[in-house]
Amino acid sequence: GDDAQKSKFYSRMVNSFHSKRVYDLATSSGGKILCGGTYDPKDRYISPTIIDNPSKNSSIMKEEIFGPVLPVVAFKEFNEVLEHLQESEKPLAMYYFGNVRNNPHKEILENEVQSGMMCVNDVMVQAINPDLPFGGVGYSGQGAYCGKDGFINFSNAKAVLVKPILPLDAPNKLILPPYSAGEQKQLRFLLKLGLFQSHVQKFWLVMICVII
Repeated sequence: GDDAQKSKFYSRMVNSFHSKRVYDLATSSGGKILCGGTYDPKDRYISPTIIDNPSKNSSIMKEEIFGPVLPVVAFKEFNEVLEHLQESEKPLAMYYFGNVRNNPHKEILENEVQSGMMCVNDVMVQAINPDLPFGGVGYSGQGAYCGKDGFINFSNAKAVLVKPILPLDAPNKLILPPYSAGEQKQLRFLLKLGLFQSHVQKFWLVMICVII
């Protein structure tokens, strides 16, 4: 509706400190308030606010807002966007709206710009998907958690390796030096097959023990 403060669906800031903090960010931005800007400290209410062209060095462009205030900065060239992102701290999340297929801008943002998360043509849904890790990078956070990734990151994995019972020297004939000319030839052959790649290592180690 016209008055968000009267809507039962529009929430308030969590406390007086943060309502004042967000209001100060908006009013000290150096930009033009296009809409909103209303602040009621007793109600901890800040209206939905859009700020046009805030100062690059203002606090609102450097801090996480966590409030209903959206700074808008216009760019003429995509390279300007990249320069701005590279000069700024790495964000918790990056959002892009545009075509999905054959879009070089989307590909560059996805593959070459660091951020904790990225979402295309929507907002926040990546944070509630249990199959995706949630977390920032740099000043926006450390590590990733949520769902499977949370279980892995907050668990202490213990490595356990069990070898079959064989004569003590049997597994070492081919694995440990000194190497005869024949053993070197066998090792080079196994390396070409990808012996030490993780997805085939277990199979070939078992085969070596069996052959020996």
